[in-house]
Amino acid sequence: MNLRGVTFRVPTDEDIEFVAANMREADRRELKRWTGLDAEWGLKNSIRYSEVCFAGVFEDGKVACIFGATRINLMEDDAVLWALSTTEVDSHRLAFAVGSKAGIDMIFREMSDVAEFSNWVDMDYSSAVKWIQWMGGDFSIRPVLRKGRCGGEFSEFYIVNPYYKKEEI
Repeated sequence: MNLRGVTFRVPTDEDIEFVAANMREADRRELKRWTGLDAEWGLKNSIRYSEVCFAGVFEDGKVACIFGATRINLMEDDAVLWALSTTEVDSHRLAFAVGSKAGIDMIFREMSDVAEFSNWVDMDYSSAVKWIQWMGGDFSIRPVLRKGRCGGEFSEFYIVNPYYKKEEI
């Protein structure tokens, strides 16, 4: 599916290898600070546990990112939203920005039974904080800062799903 200069697909082994090898240094640092583990492991683990997962690919064939979401608890109506981007984003800023809106909309629609998506972001990663806010994320309800396993101060953000449909009992 091609939406606004970005094609979305289920990540291939080649996509995963490309993202692991070309991950933005700030994404790599955030993963290390939060988990204390290798970025490639973090990427593969995130994919493994995601209910919905896509690779975003620019028109020139370069992989922009891999992103997805996984439920926190099957009994609740919330999920963890995540994305790991490549250095290709820096030379495709407009396509990435517009494609990001389309990509998150796909996740919202695929998981319409999820009311709220959340995750933690390294507050030193200012472009990620701005991107989250631009995507509709908010930090104000949960202004708690938490230390990562290997440093950094993280804050939890949340994004409300506009397509949420609560099942009536």
